[in-house]
Amino acid sequence: MGSDSGPTTTWARLVALGLVVASVGFFLARREFEAPRSSAPAGPPSIVLVLIDTLRADYLGSYGFDGDVSPSLDRIAEESIVFEHAFSQAPWTKPSIASLFTSLHPEQHGVVAHGKRYGGDGDVRASALPRRAATLAELLRGAGYETVAFIANPWIQRRLGFAQGFEIFDTEQVGNRVPAKILLDKAREWLAERDPTRPFFLYLHLMDVHGPYDAPRADYEAILGSAGLGESRPLTRAEAATRRGYLMRGGGTHGDDLALDSWRASYAAGVRSVDRQLGAFFEELRRGGVLDDALLVVTSDHGEELADHGGWDHGGSLFEEQIRIPLIVRMPGGLRRGQRVERVVSLVDVMPTLLGVAGARAPEVMAGEDLGPLLAGGDLDGPGAAFASGVKWKPDVKAVRTLDRKLIRGEEGRAVVYDLSTDPREAAGVPLPADDAATLEALLAAHAESLATGPSFRTQAKTMSPGTRDKLRALGYLEQEPVVPKPQDQEKNS
Repeated sequence: MGSDSGPTTTWARLVALGLVVASVGFFLARREFEAPRSSAPAGPPSIVLVLIDTLRADYLGSYGFDGDVSPSLDRIAEESIVFEHAFSQAPWTKPSIASLFTSLHPEQHGVVAHGKRYGGDGDVRASALPRRAATLAELLRGAGYETVAFIANPWIQRRLGFAQGFEIFDTEQVGNRVPAKILLDKAREWLAERDPTRPFFLYLHLMDVHGPYDAPRADYEAILGSAGLGESRPLTRAEAATRRGYLMRGGGTHGDDLALDSWRASYAAGVRSVDRQLGAFFEELRRGGVLDDALLVVTSDHGEELADHGGWDHGGSLFEEQIRIPLIVRMPGGLRRGQRVERVVSLVDVMPTLLGVAGARAPEVMAGEDLGPLLAGGDLDGPGAAFASGVKWKPDVKAVRTLDRKLIRGEEGRAVVYDLSTDPREAAGVPLPADDAATLEALLAAHAESLATGPSFRTQAKTMSPGTRDKLRALGYLEQEPVVPKPQDQEKNS
C-alpha cells in the first residue's frame, strides 16, 4: 500500500482547532516545563511517541484487562482515539522498530538477523538499517522538528542505523533493568531546556515490561488474583521446561515459580509499574500545558506469549499475543476523546500518519497508510489488513490478519486459518468457507507481490561490542534456539 504526503483538509482544521484549545489552557495551567511558544504563527503540533517494549494489548484495562493494571494509561485512553485492532510487523524488537521507523515490512528493510539465523553471522554481526533508508526522524527533522530519543533497549543502537535523523539519540543506559523513570527524567530535563521555537518529536523506548519480570513486589501483590490473568493452575511439565533461561536467571516471579498465574502476575506487575511512572510524567506534561500542545502516541513493538501457546517470551510465532499491540493516539487538546476505531491497522501506519500531522515530505515508498482521516473522524477504504513476518529463526513464516480472520503460513508452506470470532485464542485452525479462505490467500499473495516491487535493504553492521552482547544476552536474545516439545509430548493440565 502506498501513502500520499500531506494531511487532509479536515485533519488540518482539527489540528488548528486543537492548537487554539491548547493555547487557552497554556495560560491557565501551572507549567512544569519551561517551553514557551514560538512567536511564529501556529504550526504543526509537537509529537510524543511512547513505546512500551513487550506490552501486549490485552494487558491494559482500556483493551479489556480485568484488574488494576493500568489506571494512568486508561485515563489517557479515555482522552484519546484507541485503535482496537493494531498489529506489529514482527514479534520481536529489531525488525519491529525498523518497520516503525521506515514504514517498511521486514522483507523490505532487511533488519531481521538474529544471531546465526538468516542474514546474520554469529552473535557479533547483525543486519542494520542502511543510511539510504528514509526514517521518520529524518523526515520530521527535514520539516523543522527537533528530534530526540531516549532508549533503554540494547537492540536500538546508533551503529545499527536507528539513530538516523535524531539530533539527540540517548542510549547511555540500556537494559531490561533500566526503569522508565531514568528515561523520563532525561526527557523532563530536555523539555525544560529545549528550543521553544521549534516543534519537537520525542521518542521514548521503555523496558519495564520486558522480562525478566522484576517489578516491585507491591505491584505483583496488587495484581495477583485479577481475573485478567486467566486461570490459576500449576504449569505443565512442558510449560516449565520451555521457560527461557534469562527469565529464570533474573527476576523471574515473585511467587510460586510453578504457577501460571504467578508468572502472568509478574509480567502484569511490570505493566502496572511503568503505568505509574508514566502517570506522573503525563500529569506533569498536563500541568505544564505540553500534553495539550502535542500529539501523543502510546504503542508497543510486540507482545509476550505467557504460555498461551506453550512458550514464554516473544519472537517465535505470529499468534495474537505476540503481534497484537496497543495503539492509543491523543490529539492536541484531547479532540475526539474516547473514540474507538475497529479498523485493522499496523505499526507501519504510524510513520505516514505522523508525517501527515507534521505536513512533512513522505518517501516514495511506504507500506503503511496515513490514518489521518480516521483521526479526523472520517474513514478509509476497506476494513484493513495487517501483515506480519520476521519470526526469529523462521524467515518463511508469514501471517495476514483481517478483522476476524487470520492466516498463518508456516515454514513448510502449510497455511492454517483461524476464525477469531469463535476462536480468539487461536486454539485450533478451523475450516473456513472457500471464499473466506481464498480472500486471505489473495491478500497474502498481493502482499508478497507488493514486497517484490519495493525497496529491499540488507546490510551488515560492524562487530558488536562485548558489553552490547552481554546486555542482549541478559534479555534472552542471544541464547540458543529453545526446544519446544511437540504437542503429543506435552502433559495435560494437572
